[in-house]
Amino acid sequence: MAPSIEVQLLARIDELARREGLLVAETGKARIYRDRVGGTVAWLPHGKHRTELTLIHIRIQAEARANRLHCLLLQTRDRTTPDIPSNDLGLDAALAVEYWSRLERDFFPAYLHAHRDVQSSSGRPS
Repeated sequence: MAPSIEVQLLARIDELARREGLLVAETGKARIYRDRVGGTVAWLPHGKHRTELTLIHIRIQAEARANRLHCLLLQTRDRTTPDIPSNDLGLDAALAVEYWSRLERDFFPAYLHAHRDVQSSSGRPS
């Protein structure tokens, strides 16, 4: 029997977190992925069957860059910008697993690089 979609997504995100040096915390309500200085990069709310990503720190520093990342996420999922509002950067677990190879290749490198840039420009090493 194949593992559930949620288990598959958790395994893939955990592997990405290990490779990228993200810290993982369990709160009882969510599994949270943070950079080395505590900035939230992603979280998986328990019982929601989705992952949430955050652009808030990137958007504060560079609105245009945040918008490009949002568009890149949508393109990775074969969607267009009007389909999903710019404040929604979540992924349904089934979609995340379905598009994982493209997310991992096209979206996550740019997304994590942007988070690191925000940390370094704020004077906090990531």
